[in-house]
Amino acid sequence: MAKSWLFVVLLLVAGCYAAQGTAEVSTEEDSCSSLLQVKPAAEETKVVGVPPFALQQLHLQNQTKETLAEKVEGLAELVEDLSSDQRVLAEARKVLMDAKDDEKKGGDATLQADDRQVVDLANSVEGELTPEAAAKAGVELTAEDFAQLANSTDGHGHVVSLETFANGSFQGDMMPASPEQLQSFIELSAKSSFGDQNGGMSFGAGKPWAGGVVKYCFASDVKEPVKKAALAAMEQYKRAVPCIQWKDVGYKSKQLCNESPAAFIQSLDSGCWSYVGMLKTWAAQPVNLESPGCDQVGTVIHELGHTLGMGHEQSRPDRDSYVDVHMDKVKPGKEINFDIHPNGDVARPYDILSVMHYGSSAFGVNGAETITIKPQGYSLYTNDSSQYSKLTIGNRIGLSQFDADQVVDLYKSEVSTCYGRKITTEVACVDRTPKGWLLNSFASGWLSQKFPGTPSRVMRSICATYKSAEIQGIISDCALYPLGSYCCACKGGWRLQTWA
Repeated sequence: MAKSWLFVVLLLVAGCYAAQGTAEVSTEEDSCSSLLQVKPAAEETKVVGVPPFALQQLHLQNQTKETLAEKVEGLAELVEDLSSDQRVLAEARKVLMDAKDDEKKGGDATLQADDRQVVDLANSVEGELTPEAAAKAGVELTAEDFAQLANSTDGHGHVVSLETFANGSFQGDMMPASPEQLQSFIELSAKSSFGDQNGGMSFGAGKPWAGGVVKYCFASDVKEPVKKAALAAMEQYKRAVPCIQWKDVGYKSKQLCNESPAAFIQSLDSGCWSYVGMLKTWAAQPVNLESPGCDQVGTVIHELGHTLGMGHEQSRPDRDSYVDVHMDKVKPGKEINFDIHPNGDVARPYDILSVMHYGSSAFGVNGAETITIKPQGYSLYTNDSSQYSKLTIGNRIGLSQFDADQVVDLYKSEVSTCYGRKITTEVACVDRTPKGWLLNSFASGWLSQKFPGTPSRVMRSICATYKSAEIQGIISDCALYPLGSYCCACKGGWRLQTWA
């Protein structure tokens, strides 16, 4: 028991110095050494055993937004912890090196040169994390991140999302079938509401597909990455909203499928865009996914959301309570893209992590931020301001719970028994393997004498020791320690999503 207790303390002190970010002993040594003192319960501080300087540093880290390189580094670490495929693992190690190279040099040149590998890596773990879990783990990839990765720029060299690229579209990627539908997008009056089951409120911007069956086909020359991403995106919709069927009716000729109406998935034109809802009188309605640039699963989920009939989250009539739109930073002539739909869906909370939300710099002059989140916007996920920087609009990880719920409401007019599944992160979890200082400790033998084995195996043993110390009352809550965030037993780790 004494040896076990001593080792726990050594772990806590090691975590303390890890948070400090240096191995040097200074005036902070006393703070770290204070972990050795066992305080009576009555004197226990709010965060037991975590010295003030460590809390301060962690607070400052939480205030800083992750760079693209930092997010991709986290993505590579996720893949390393989850995958057993040697090819994928080799790709993850290559991307990890690229990310570290960009962090060292500044900029994104190395990752941009290997953007195909980064996208493949992101697609390989599609559906593993909820948008919230990804954001809080620092791996939420957004529309802006993918635009930066693809290095898609306007005529002035400023990065722009390919979702805001299509000529003749409304809000960048919603292609109107006619001037009348364009007007309905702009007004979205009661006359043009679909899925109307709540006092004239619209659950979408387009007509749901008859019987909940979405017919589609792929163009004969569609790029293979687009096809793979589209099928993966459909699978996520199937898991979340099983009442919607996706039926591949096969390619016929030119821009036609064997049956109609149908969505014709192509990678022919520029940008990521879709017509909105089912167009009954059209033989086929294009869904364009440029490759590279639009072949990430999350981006395809966004575009297929439009195909299903969904509009953009930031067009809701209650938007201004949750986000600020800075019209002075919007490109001249693009202001219409920020119009509010007076009958838009407000049946569920405003969701800053909706896959249907614009990114923060949509239509911005010289890449300026056009949308910023208010405290009320963050409140759905956290009231802790130190966590705000982790939550970013423009999620392209996948569907949130509220996205799935909105699709269900939209399709109840076509499938009366339509229901959606609920996301849970309580079924599956994988301990994270820390990198950097701890990995170096493994290599140098600091922990290998106590816990022999691979880093991931060592981490499992450390997590078990943490939890045991909590159960024995040696520490109050292992989640409060630097290494606790890596442990499933301490409410950390990679908490994987399941549609239950």
